[in-house]
Amino acid sequence: PNSTAATATISPYRADGSAVTAPFQVTVPANQVLTLRDTELGLPSGQSTEGWLHVNSTQPLFGCLTFGNPLDNHYMSTLPLQRQSASDLYFAQVANGNVGGVDFFTGIAVVNPNLVPVDVTIPVYGSDGTLYGSATRALAAGEKYVRLIQNIEGIGTLPAQASGYMHVTSTGGGVFSFALFGDAALNFLSAVPAQLP
Repeated sequence: PNSTAATATISPYRADGSAVTAPFQVTVPANQVLTLRDTELGLPSGQSTEGWLHVNSTQPLFGCLTFGNPLDNHYMSTLPLQRQSASDLYFAQVANGNVGGVDFFTGIAVVNPNLVPVDVTIPVYGSDGTLYGSATRALAAGEKYVRLIQNIEGIGTLPAQASGYMHVTSTGGGVFSFALFGDAALNFLSAVPAQLP
């Protein structure tokens, strides 16, 4: 949204924190939108890659990341870029299991952007505040952790629920996180950034 061009440095990382490619720069023209896809983001062509991107700019930028099924775009979702890490995050919705004939799932991604390890705790609650399960995991420097909530090590069996919430905390440094909601048939998919208390 600037009156002059901005230079953005993009650094793509794998889920284990290792670099996919060296950081590279792109120019975002003044008052314009720049759209980059796959290999233009430093991702290898034709290969499945799980990881995260770090974008650093000479001027403030607005941006988002869209992901989904690349073959027929049957499911897609868009997530705004997150500006600042935090150590206390909330997600105001959790849906899991068969509710009303719909098989819901909720996934969570947590990225440790720090140069040191952090400990992340993820409790899952029902809409009435009942604690259904909680797990703590150490994330190495630069590591990204992704799981469906029912597959988080230590959470245990979760009841079917259409409403609930998650609270993510970290010690040792702030993290970035987002949740993903959908149904098993992938008729819908929604990416939701974390909220600060």
